[in-house]
Amino acid sequence: DQHEKEEALKIAYSTFKELSESKHAAPNHVTYSTFLRAISKLMPDGEKKDALVSSTFRLCIRDGLVDYNSLFHMKQASSMQLCSELLGGIDCSEAKDITVDDLPYSWTSNVKQTSRRKRNL
Repeated sequence: DQHEKEEALKIAYSTFKELSESKHAAPNHVTYSTFLRAISKLMPDGEKKDALVSSTFRLCIRDGLVDYNSLFHMKQASSMQLCSELLGGIDCSEAKDITVDDLPYSWTSNVKQTSRRKRNL
């Protein structure tokens, strides 16, 4: 129900905020994509949701931590207008087709990908 969603969002927000303000840790690409997914699933569409998506994704860009998942969840969470704005003002319908490979390198430069391939020892 809506009350449970609001409580879950409060927990997600406080966790994200605490990590963002920590002197011992910082958000990574997983943190951003998870928080954007929480916003997408837990908030009703509207100005408050768009404002939170916008501020979160802009921080993700600033930190160079945009990856496939954070981009996907930003697109899922935002209105077409906001998605277009965050991706440089391109046509709203085309914004949904943008991939990580289309983004400036500075947006993705700090994403640390680990290989899932097993090493032969």
